[in-house]
Amino acid sequence: MNSEITATIGGLAAWNVIVNRLIPPHRYVVGNLAVAGALTAFARASGATWNQLGLSPQRWKAGVAWGVGAATLLGGGAWVGSRIPATSPLFDDARVRPEDVRFETRVRIPLGTVVLEEIAFRSVLPTVLDGPTREQVSWGSAGLFGLWHVLPTLTTLDINGVSNRRTRIAAVAGGVGVTAVAAVGFDMLRLRSASVLAPMLAHWAANGVSYLLAAKRGSAAEATPAGADTS
Repeated sequence: MNSEITATIGGLAAWNVIVNRLIPPHRYVVGNLAVAGALTAFARASGATWNQLGLSPQRWKAGVAWGVGAATLLGGGAWVGSRIPATSPLFDDARVRPEDVRFETRVRIPLGTVVLEEIAFRSVLPTVLDGPTREQVSWGSAGLFGLWHVLPTLTTLDINGVSNRRTRIAAVAGGVGVTAVAAVGFDMLRLRSASVLAPMLAHWAANGVSYLLAAKRGSAAEATPAGADTS
């Protein structure tokens, strides 16, 4: 690997540990925005153009158009998933609190999560990763995106009181797989629109709508007396 790849992947790996294990939660948004800015500055200093990074203002209109379309599909899919008995338990999450919905969906998710992850994995990494084809670059970045979610998944399992070893292994493996596949889809949006705004909007919708639905599910559960007939 050349020095740009080593520096980018090494920096992201270090920040993944720091943000998930060392810094307090209230530093999450500011810290991630700072890292996103640093990654962009590093890529530019290494010779990447705004167009290569998917950050050209000339492509913002296309990015918004593609992003809104994808966001609508993902948001609708999340709503359907929350209504199906087989998948609705996926929206049970002890981290989710109804009183936090506004902050989470308007600040923490878009500015703290989406901006960094899309800049890192759909903007900067594809410009520095080696690969004979863009498809291989996409899969390489997607694999790293999957691994990026190992520590957050473990944190979620801890918060929700999941201690069974097999369940934890399955959850981590599933989380890595699902997020890697999602990353390929996000990268397709990035390529189709030539703008990182498209996957940003789709990513925001997927996470934000899921949080909102989980909050509503939690509120409904709290409002239902134990043993009550909810049929």
